[in-house]
Amino acid sequence: GQVIEVLATDRGSLADMQGWAKNTGHQYLGTLEDGEVLKHYLRKSRPEELKEAANYPHTISNEELQSKLAASEDLVVLDVREPA
Repeated sequence: GQVIEVLATDRGSLADMQGWAKNTGHQYLGTLEDGEVLKHYLRKSRPEELKEAANYPHTISNEELQSKLAASEDLVVLDVREPA
């Protein structure tokens, strides 16, 4: 559950951090720009959270949901969030 801050100057690190979080089951929280430095924030998932995420393969990120809602796609949203 700890949040880590990763400092980078490579613009490609944004995609790298998002991809790493998605592939490992951890949470990408966001990135802030501070001049030339990108500050990436990630939340480490507990082992039981990683196991639980594997049981729900049909999930999307908030950004994907916002995109689908903006496009007025015909969809059903089932929110099963619990405090993590």
